Amino acid sequence: MNLGKLFSKGESENFKEVLRMLPDAVFVVELTGEISWVNLKAVTLFETYRKPLLGSIFDEIVADGLVLAGKSCETGVSVATGAFSRGDVEIFVELSAVINDDQYYITVRDITTMTGLLAAAENAGRFNKEKNYMLYKLSGDIKSPLQSVSGFSQALLDGLGGELNEKQHKYIKIINKNAVELSFFMDKLLEYSRVESSLFKIEPHTFDIVNLIQNVIKIAVVQKENLEFNFDFDNISKKAVYADENAVRLIIQTLTDTTVKMTETGVINIKLGYPETVENSVQISVSGVGIGLSDTEKSDLFNPYSLLEKSNKKGLLRSISLATVEAAVKKMSGSLWIESNAMYGTTFNVVLPVGKPETEGQNE
Repeated sequence: MNLGKLFSKGESENFKEVLRMLPDAVFVVELTGEISWVNLKAVTLFETYRKPLLGSIFDEIVADGLVLAGKSCETGVSVATGAFSRGDVEIFVELSAVINDDQYYITVRDITTMTGLLAAAENAGRFNKEKNYMLYKLSGDIKSPLQSVSGFSQALLDGLGGELNEKQHKYIKIINKNAVELSFFMDKLLEYSRVESSLFKIEPHTFDIVNLIQNVIKIAVVQKENLEFNFDFDNISKKAVYADENAVRLIIQTLTDTTVKMTETGVINIKLGYPETVENSVQISVSGVGIGLSDTEKSDLFNPYSLLEKSNKKGLLRSISLATVEAAVKKMSGSLWIESNAMYGTTFNVVLPVGKPETEGQNE
């Protein structure tokens, strides 16, 4: 709280009356460091029958309290530090101070809970990064058994182990189908872990983005022959861009695959252009005329963890794929958004920086 703003509202005694019932602990401290007045919150938070506040030294309550009060007065900014509450329990506090009539007026706010939440969030983020690093490092060990099951089961279905009877063929076909599906799911999950981890580095160079998108479309056409693909790049005068080619391919291919899965029949449109409002950037839009997404589906679209308890395998796989795109776009300092309408399908939009940094251009 900025106490300086309250001084204009009345004289010192009236001011103290205002401070008496504030939710923050308030101390009036002499320049010598001795506490001469406290409000109710300060008594509740810090005072014990063995340690009355009045007449005590402020530094005994707040570590380096007088120095920090002076710093707060000079800068007009609150300071975070440690303090000892009742029972000599160490807590984290935010201290703010002003000087009036050769006395410090100091507010102290307990931020222990907030500090704990921030620390927990930091630890969770660190754990998530370590988890992703571990998963990616173990990807070969995770995928090899699945590839063996799908490969050998397919070999049995092809008759390499001898003729199968009807029941054997049925069971091995189920094993093969589930192994292939699980292998595909693990590929997507491990890809997500890789992109989120510190191992995923952005390494830009110059490449032909039109050629890259055309190659992505060729692969998609083979996989989905009943769909028509339309690539619009008529307004592109410069095909060479400076960015991470692998990251751009990952983004476009994943968005195209996701759109294909959401579109039963019709046309998949991919548009490439230069946004007028963002310099040295390209915009890629991938859209399909399929069933649009509900507001609930859109809210979970980039957060696979929110779908874990909803028993929606299809939605979970889509969410993992799009979370991978979001992570890659974020690492490239780009932006990603979605437009969806129940009647007109869904469009994914990405804007990516593709300009060479000025300093690098000057060094060449």
